[in-house]
Amino acid sequence: MRRTLPIALILCLLVTAVLGEDAAFVADPTPLSVPETPEPDFTAVREQYAGRLEEHRRELEAMAAGRTAPCVYISAQDGAAILSKDFYVPCVVDVFNCDEAYRLTAEAGVKVRGNSTVTEDERPYRIRFAEKQNMLGLHDGRAYKSWVLLKSNWNLAMDHTGFNLARAIFDGRYYASDSTFVNLYINGEWLGIYLLCEQNQPAKGRIDVHEPKEGETDILTGYVVEIDNYPSDEHPHFEMPYGCAAVTDLTGKTRRLTQKNYSVKSDIRTQGQLVFIGSYIRGCFDILLGAAVSDRPMAFNEAWWVDPAE
Repeated sequence: MRRTLPIALILCLLVTAVLGEDAAFVADPTPLSVPETPEPDFTAVREQYAGRLEEHRRELEAMAAGRTAPCVYISAQDGAAILSKDFYVPCVVDVFNCDEAYRLTAEAGVKVRGNSTVTEDERPYRIRFAEKQNMLGLHDGRAYKSWVLLKSNWNLAMDHTGFNLARAIFDGRYYASDSTFVNLYINGEWLGIYLLCEQNQPAKGRIDVHEPKEGETDILTGYVVEIDNYPSDEHPHFEMPYGCAAVTDLTGKTRRLTQKNYSVKSDIRTQGQLVFIGSYIRGCFDILLGAAVSDRPMAFNEAWWVDPAE
């Protein structure tokens, strides 16, 4: 009898399968060549901010008087436009028009975030503070370096609703981004309402996987893997061909799975780790496809290759 599984369930299982403790997979120790985003120097922007502090405070007060939602003001070094996703612009970030406990002034690098959206007038941004900070009490007040500002006229409320729904469904068992609406200003210009949310990353309280320390090359480590329509050298990535497999969903509709690219968003350091996680995910797919479509029971062997199951 032909069995079917929802495609979404298959993909979910692919990226959440648990690795065993003993592996015989032969790992290539060759280091990966992944460009690192340089840390910004805050010396100049710190001096510029201090030089016009009183004027800036009056400016923030005037802005707050006309807004009901909290405000985030980004002062970029030399008033520079933030247009690139490849490097952080040194900035000072003010959070105001909120409860006094949540007011914040801190140095941070800010860059454009995303792929297809980076050329739009309303760009999303990533904030990376010099020191861990909490923003507006999100995530029970936990402090992190990285935060995200999302902007889209057509799905801003949808993102916020989705985050709230995920947190309600997971009930604290799994991570889902916290979020709130803010007014965003950059260099004195109001850019509209943005959604302040969390950077999806391996971190305590965020995505709960092991974060490899410097020098760790074990293949049985933490992997954060994302289907990526725009893979680049920014993150290690691999292709998942699927072999043009056909899967029938719960509504009875049959689809052929097309090749996808996966990027590893956690810190891996060797070619062997990249090959292993790609091979493992392909193995998970083969096992699930065999069970769902062909009634072929398969399983990983001790060497992490897929064999027919007994």
